Amino acid sequence: MKKLLLPLIFLIFTQGNINSQIKSKVDECFELTSIVFRIAEAPEYSQGRILKYNKDIDSTFAPFLNHKLIQYAKDLRKQYGISYNAISSAASCLEIKNGKVVLKQDIDISKINEIDKRWTPQTFNTFLKYLNDFYKKSNFRDFYTKHSDLYAMATHSLDERLATININWFESIFGEKLGNPIVIASLTNGSSNYAFLIPDKTKQFGIVVGAGCNNKGEPTYSPSVIPIILHEFLHKYTSSRIYDNWTSIDSAAQKIYSHVKEYMHKIGYGSAQTTMIEWFNNLLVCVYFKEHPEIQKAINTPAVHFIAEYQNRGFIWMDRSMLFAQHFLNNRDRYPIIDNFMPELVNFINYTADHFDQVLNEFNNRHPYVVDAFPVSGSILSSDLDSITIRFSEPMYPFMGFHYVSDKSITLPTLPKNPKWKDEYTLIIYVGNLENSKTYGIAMPSYFFRSRKTYTMKNNFEYIFKTKQQ
Repeated sequence: MKKLLLPLIFLIFTQGNINSQIKSKVDECFELTSIVFRIAEAPEYSQGRILKYNKDIDSTFAPFLNHKLIQYAKDLRKQYGISYNAISSAASCLEIKNGKVVLKQDIDISKINEIDKRWTPQTFNTFLKYLNDFYKKSNFRDFYTKHSDLYAMATHSLDERLATININWFESIFGEKLGNPIVIASLTNGSSNYAFLIPDKTKQFGIVVGAGCNNKGEPTYSPSVIPIILHEFLHKYTSSRIYDNWTSIDSAAQKIYSHVKEYMHKIGYGSAQTTMIEWFNNLLVCVYFKEHPEIQKAINTPAVHFIAEYQNRGFIWMDRSMLFAQHFLNNRDRYPIIDNFMPELVNFINYTADHFDQVLNEFNNRHPYVVDAFPVSGSILSSDLDSITIRFSEPMYPFMGFHYVSDKSITLPTLPKNPKWKDEYTLIIYVGNLENSKTYGIAMPSYFFRSRKTYTMKNNFEYIFKTKQQ
């Protein structure tokens, strides 16, 4: 019976999708532009996870590091902020025709800033001119063709994940079909994923999803990519609804953004409007998982984990948001689609902004922290010390990780065997080979330690001790 459970769940979950299979592809223009910005040392395009592919990129295109395109890409990033999704938006406007990189036929270059405000007709034309020269001189087509087997692995894996998504859910929430979006698998993007809208007559919507890597060094997409795909699909609906209601929430959004600006900059969201769009997207990802408990089981991730993860990233009002969204879910007769509920969400945003000090207080009190360390940090101890006991304020997940402390003159002690959790609150760290008259320290980075509610420690914890002079 157990052997049949997972296939049965899969069958139930996917039966509504059989006639509307969304298929992915690797696109030459997307891979070309991503690789260009990798060569130009853009951090968000330097996170590819397939090491062999990375090495092939770096070795193949090393002779072209001084090509005028590469310097221009660096200038675009520095002067105009052209990075992240501005690159994928540009790629969506391009195609390869007769061995040349060209603008798609129905796209008006004078309106190119409609794909992203950072582009202008002049900068895009110059970029395209240099890109085409680079494409020819570097024989990029040969590189692209050479890696067709890797691309096939990536799309096969991504298609398996796409098949598990209930695409009918989007129509039930928005009253509008998802349609047949373009799904681009990227071997260069790593953890970065983007949505785009082709500004031609079709106005076709699409997403770019960065590939992971399995233990054989091959491109793959684990189940953890499902919320990412959902998030990017949701951009088809959420951005326009935030734009339509912006005058009603602008002031509140600015207030909220002022409190979370540093968090948002770390994840590439540089404005209050972008932050609200991403919040709305993330909220609806949580709603999806709330309504699909079978997929929570399939990827072994309860919906509450997504709420906490989004809060850890800086959307610290997400728990309140999900509680409020429950009113929508409980009253679908009154609110058939999200548009009917938008006035209530507008009120929620304004109320949240006016009470954000309380939101901050709630969030800060959810972080686990170290309540006890034995021996006490800062002690002078015998060099025969064999273990340190750390106790936390909350039941913890059995994750852990250690670094050198911020003072680089302090030595990380040898850990002769793996630390272990005595219970959900208590971590035992074993140490050994200590020298007399020496200072040792262990840094416990906050992101390695999270409570059972999945909230991370707010601050790093450093444990420092000295050994006695014998």
